[in-house]
Amino acid sequence: MGPQDGDLAPDFSLDGVPPAAYHLSEQRGKVVVLAFYPGDFTPVCVRQLTDYEEQREKLVATGATLWAVSSDRLEKHERMAKSYALSFPLLSDPDGQVAGLYGVRTLMGTARRALFLIDQKGVIRYQREEPLSLTYRSVDDILQALRDSGLLEGAQAVATGESEAGARAAVRAASEGEHPGDDESAAPSSDAEEDASLPEPTATSSRP
Repeated sequence: MGPQDGDLAPDFSLDGVPPAAYHLSEQRGKVVVLAFYPGDFTPVCVRQLTDYEEQREKLVATGATLWAVSSDRLEKHERMAKSYALSFPLLSDPDGQVAGLYGVRTLMGTARRALFLIDQKGVIRYQREEPLSLTYRSVDDILQALRDSGLLEGAQAVATGESEAGARAAVRAASEGEHPGDDESAAPSSDAEEDASLPEPTATSSRP
């Protein structure tokens, strides 16, 4: 049996894609949406993760952090992310140890489909396991769970604070870099503005 609502979420550190070491304890101060799923390239998992990607901006707007976890190796995560243009982290739990800490490890060592909402203090405020792993919590379900758990307002406050801090930093940088009487150097050319707005090439989705 895994941790219950109100319990401190088991800490962990896993490698993932995009390449990095993901430490849960480093997310203190933020709401974390932790989604365990059985495996890459399986039909329901593909629907779940692509649904999360397509509606990712809804989660981004709340300030919550989304991590998806399975027992797949990093190489497979990389192929999954590229095949379906997934931009949120896919964490690798190859031995199922973290799934075990959360009580969702199968006898085969994979993860059962489950969702945990972890608050800014690292406490589990919501959990839901899908008994047959044939369904999943949609983004709208996650947003509703955030509201019901009282986490939505807190997550948005964090996002707003980070946005305001960024804006203040930008204003300071602009004021320090001003050169009165040198209008041409202060304003970028139209070509430079156009180049800055162009996104870097990304992997295109190639759903089977």
